[in-house]
Amino acid sequence: MAEEKTGIAPSHIPTVGSGKYQIKTDLQNNLTTVQQQEIVFYVEGYNAAIPQNEILAMYPPNEHTGDFAGAFPHIQFRRSTLPWEFDCQYKGTRIPYIFLVLLKEEELASGDFEILESDTNHLNDSLEDITEPKPLKILNLLKGSREIFPSVDFVSQLAHVRVQEHEELKKLNLPEETSIVISHRRVETDTKYKVFVCYYSAEVNNQEKEKYQLNNFSGANEYEKTKSCVVLAEWSFESISADLYQININKLKEHPDFNTFQKGLADSEVLTLEELKKAANPELARLISENEAYLKARKQEWEKLPEPKSVRDFEETENGKKEQNNYILEYLRYNGKNLKGYLYELQLQPFKMTMNVEHEAVRKLIDLAKIPLEHQLKAGGKIVSWYQGPFINWNYSFDLYGWIQERGWTDVPDHQDYLNLLNEDTKMYDMTYSAAWQLGRLMI
Repeated sequence: MAEEKTGIAPSHIPTVGSGKYQIKTDLQNNLTTVQQQEIVFYVEGYNAAIPQNEILAMYPPNEHTGDFAGAFPHIQFRRSTLPWEFDCQYKGTRIPYIFLVLLKEEELASGDFEILESDTNHLNDSLEDITEPKPLKILNLLKGSREIFPSVDFVSQLAHVRVQEHEELKKLNLPEETSIVISHRRVETDTKYKVFVCYYSAEVNNQEKEKYQLNNFSGANEYEKTKSCVVLAEWSFESISADLYQININKLKEHPDFNTFQKGLADSEVLTLEELKKAANPELARLISENEAYLKARKQEWEKLPEPKSVRDFEETENGKKEQNNYILEYLRYNGKNLKGYLYELQLQPFKMTMNVEHEAVRKLIDLAKIPLEHQLKAGGKIVSWYQGPFINWNYSFDLYGWIQERGWTDVPDHQDYLNLLNEDTKMYDMTYSAAWQLGRLMI
């Protein structure tokens, strides 16, 4: 079995610092005079938006609902150097230029913040074409506590490099080193949130208009906290109450006493604890009551401890007691939406429309539950291609491996474009496997 290792490094400083570089060449000889050649290029990190393909994962997942209370939201980038790609320093130490701002939706609606929609023409020293500017979003703190933004001296503690040595990474074309940025605020229950990937910016006043720039422009290159941030990326999620439960047979099968309460048990909707007791059979209800009593007793014992309370002392006093925790409520706890949960709640039933299609090739594709789907092209414009969704219950298979071998490919396709299939009968592309590849990438 291959050895798998995961490690953490404090930072990964790029070899070439951000800035403007000039390369000049001058050739001198007795035969001819060659004019001096000059090349100018720029090295910089992202200062207006982080492309989606640079983001490997985020937690909690975007647009998800779940029991995330107590978690620190974080985001993972493909490049291990990304948080340090501008030379930002605090008291002479290199620190990340980006951080996460975690805001409740009620905080955004309170009037304490404003979000300005602009473009890169308002970004000082932007390298974007002024005739085709890119969108720029500014998050301003108008009033309220500045502690909602992380302090500059704490920013360096909120980013690190994850080093993973797994064989699977090579097969999935994933880097061994990635960067992680973590929020300094924790998630509370029953709250909707937005997370912003930001950097502190300063307003630069000139005769034309106000502009924004990375807040490390002083001579000492010291990075200071301001009330203005440039937003590079964002996502949202909802944290729900932990006091929701669901009878899920597949999950309960993992419980060591499942064979004692499985008789007559059926899956249920999301329930409160009282509703759960009514839906449970007698054996399961007994385990729930025992678990409730155990947890209540532990809570009372904890409250009796003198201040300051110590978790270690509490555990030592509890180790010798006879009461056993059966953990059944943990197996019944509803933790929100994930792909499995969404699929479980889908109300699927077979259906088929009657269509009079004379074209034999088209009729066969429609019988296979394929549909003509209009979509955009990368270079602009639109096209219509065949598509078959992932939740189609149809006994149909396609030898994708054989199709790859016919083309002489030795590597696993590392981009969805390789899986755009041309249907020779209809002279139309089939995007089914291309879309499935992209879906799989997003789920990793």
